[in-house]
Amino acid sequence: MGIGVHALCQGFVIPTSLGGWAVYPRESPDCMRRQRCTKNKKNYICRLAMPALRLTRSPIVRKIIRSMNVDFWNQRYSEQGWAYGLNPNDFFRRWLAYHQPGRLLLPCEGEGRQALHAARLGWQVEAFDQSEAGKNKALEQARLENLSVDYRIMDALNYQSEPVHDGLALIYAHFPVDIRLRVHRNLGAALRPGGWVLVEGFHTNQVGKPSGGPQQQPDMLFEPHQLEGDFEGFEVLLSQVLDIRLGEGKYHQGEASVCRFIARKPVVNSQ
Repeated sequence: MGIGVHALCQGFVIPTSLGGWAVYPRESPDCMRRQRCTKNKKNYICRLAMPALRLTRSPIVRKIIRSMNVDFWNQRYSEQGWAYGLNPNDFFRRWLAYHQPGRLLLPCEGEGRQALHAARLGWQVEAFDQSEAGKNKALEQARLENLSVDYRIMDALNYQSEPVHDGLALIYAHFPVDIRLRVHRNLGAALRPGGWVLVEGFHTNQVGKPSGGPQQQPDMLFEPHQLEGDFEGFEVLLSQVLDIRLGEGKYHQGEASVCRFIARKPVVNSQ
């Protein structure tokens, strides 16, 4: 497939099996789906006609979309203060309180609030994100508190590790539907036998609520059965949908519908 021009948006179209993305320098008055146009620093992106979007696997297309995503998060994490607060997510905090410190993996860690909290408790923390601004803010706070955090710039699809981690936490880490399963399976492989995974993220009922989440990409929101399937073979300890009130920094405020999920990787039977 090549990159063409879409008649509605007069923008460059990145085709997929069910539709495409139009990438163009301004919002066209001819765009019939303006409600789906979002703007980053340089371009609008118009998502076309896909209840279940499946992005092409073209490296060129991936690079374009990834670049726009990184720009968005670098801009957000460069703002004054803490986008989602300095305190850790409450679900994560309460779970960690019942466990002895070990090796903890924190993907999509942003400004580092989970990593900093875990490091204060003595966990050996490995975190990563695509945002340099988020990493810099996290490491500066770690320096001020004399904490040790291993924080890298990395794409979740490219992460590789031996199965050595005791815990994996995904806090509001939402991925496009076509890569979510691969990312979750890839990260689950980094857990040792008996290790746990914890997820808190927005449920599909979050659409229309002002407390955050990928509102214009509803296919990135969670259903419990998706998480259970992504971590197939794990022992599910908790899988629920809750309506809660978020109070996390500037961007997570108000009523929210979330999925909470905890599962344990099976212990290998040597017999």
